[in-house]
Amino acid sequence: MKTIKIVLLYFVLASTNILSAQQEQMYTHYDINSLAMNPAYAGTSRTFTGMMLRRNQWTDWPGAPVYNNLAIQGPINKDFAIGLNIQNGSIGNFQNAAPLSETHIGANLAYHKSLNKDWRLAVGLRVGLFNYNVQLSKIILDNPNDVSFQKDMTVTTPLAGFGLYLYNKNTFFALSSPRMVFIKEDIQNQVNLAHVSQIHHYVIAGTVIPLNSDLV
Repeated sequence: MKTIKIVLLYFVLASTNILSAQQEQMYTHYDINSLAMNPAYAGTSRTFTGMMLRRNQWTDWPGAPVYNNLAIQGPINKDFAIGLNIQNGSIGNFQNAAPLSETHIGANLAYHKSLNKDWRLAVGLRVGLFNYNVQLSKIILDNPNDVSFQKDMTVTTPLAGFGLYLYNKNTFFALSSPRMVFIKEDIQNQVNLAHVSQIHHYVIAGTVIPLNSDLV
């Protein structure tokens, strides 16, 4: 029996050499505010709009992620549109702050080109700043001398993003990488922050299907 337990433990440990976890801020209502993940979305509504989103994830867990997003976007002429996207996310459970937070501030420019009488293609660019803040020293530890939790890190670096948005009156297809940051591996205190600069790609699509004169 002991041998079986050792073998099972070996396979469990051997299967955990590659782990994946959530990194990007996540929202659920992208159809309401797609500018959060695609700068090419700016101007698709052909009017200036402002939108706020807030997501409290896993609310029963202390210190669960909280995400906030503010977006303003609209056309400036027939072909060009602009937008402003501000995102903040925090994780942790302190009395007055979270041990980990990140903030994105991005200005968006989108160019819209008519392909025919129904379809338009938008190409978007985002530039801005990204701030990553970790306050490990404020965590209350069973072992206050644990050196792994004595280094606070604050990094502010340029941010860039791009997107494509193909759409007509009822349907859209989109491809984007909304947050690309460039951080040196040993940017501070010889701590590797390469995980912060991982590039995420998104592919989304949607359509509106009329069911009757009142319901779609």
